[in-house]
Amino acid sequence: MGAFVARTKAEPADNLASRMLTSGELTDDEVTNILLLLFVAGYVTTEGALAMSVFALLCHPDQLAALRAGGDFAGVVDELLRYTTVNQYEIFRAATEDVELGGELVRAGETVTLSLPSANRDPRRFPNPTALDLGRDPAGHLAFGHGVHQCLGQHLGRAVLEIALATLL
Repeated sequence: MGAFVARTKAEPADNLASRMLTSGELTDDEVTNILLLLFVAGYVTTEGALAMSVFALLCHPDQLAALRAGGDFAGVVDELLRYTTVNQYEIFRAATEDVELGGELVRAGETVTLSLPSANRDPRRFPNPTALDLGRDPAGHLAFGHGVHQCLGQHLGRAVLEIALATLL
């Protein structure tokens, strides 16, 4: 990415990287870090979601057969995202005020660790959560985060997965 930034700075074009580099508002290191984040968030996670979705379908031939027989690809992407939850890393958040979570007091400034895969397998929210069920309503899954931390590219990610799965299968 550093080499790309250097080339782009030397020969700017009509693109986001060039605009960031020529604005004078960001350092080369800041632009490099932003572009790395965009690459990882926009490509690597989508690539992983597609691979894990195909793997999940291959491991559940009944669900794959139903999908191939005329299933709605748009309707299954969110269940595949819930089931696979590509972001397997812990999410850390700091409490901005005292709050009670699960019967425990978390004081302002303290950090809590969240697990998106665990939340997406919560039996209080999703009946039989360890099963892949393409007929399920997965509304409320947290594969793209939640609230102010929700993924800005989630609509693009869903569209890419829907088109890729429909094309592949």
